[in-house]
Amino acid sequence: MELEVLLSTMNKRNKNEALELFKSMNIKGKALMINQITNESIDKTVKKDEDKKIYSYYEKGLSKSRNRAIEKMTGDIGILADDDVIYNDNYEKTIKKAYEKYPDADIIAFDVKSMNKKRQTRKQPTHKANFITLMRIQSVQITFRKDRIIRFDEDFGIGAKYKLGEENILLYDCRRMKRKIYYVDENIATVKQEESRWFSKMDRDFLKCEGAVFYRISPRFYWLLILQYAIRKRKQYKDNTSFMEAVKCLFKGAESYKQFKIDN
Repeated sequence: MELEVLLSTMNKRNKNEALELFKSMNIKGKALMINQITNESIDKTVKKDEDKKIYSYYEKGLSKSRNRAIEKMTGDIGILADDDVIYNDNYEKTIKKAYEKYPDADIIAFDVKSMNKKRQTRKQPTHKANFITLMRIQSVQITFRKDRIIRFDEDFGIGAKYKLGEENILLYDCRRMKRKIYYVDENIATVKQEESRWFSKMDRDFLKCEGAVFYRISPRFYWLLILQYAIRKRKQYKDNTSFMEAVKCLFKGAESYKQFKIDN
């Protein structure tokens, strides 16, 4: 069983800078970097250093980057990574052990601690993930079997029309396709999350994107997801908007995505 870290990042100028990032993340084994660039002068040739590969593309979009990585990976188990993750020394052993314990698992999410108290990951007991608990998983917690994963929806995620929710959509799509998804309460890494490229506050634009995510996840029950979200997250958006306005924004986001799919 060969593991491979799939790293999404931006504007790494050369091979040495990329390799330094791998080192700072404490990546021990096989890894693949998708380096999205905004400066055409950056060298876009593929760079290799033993078991590390670096691909640069003049494009944007986190989901696009993830899909590139999935296409290029050669390992058996992929590990989704952002460039602010620091892996434990024994992360490979922990992941392999989980897949051996749950041989039917197609996807396993693990505990990844956040250094940012305002953006904590959700720690859960070990279980087979269900409709509710899938919503609590962040991308840096996800590992998967190469032959059982599907593509990210490139309309969602940083740099896309709707700037969030891509990992949840992926997981729900996998669930619909009968993939077996587990959460294992074993820590594999820490994520800094010092700043976000898209999130500053839960404002109206953020809520509209969430509404679009809920419709994408469930065109039938999106209204229920919207209402429970508006109630649960009230403390987080109350300084920016009222409850009724938040609900309106969420529904506007759902309608926006519905129309977007009709037009496209």
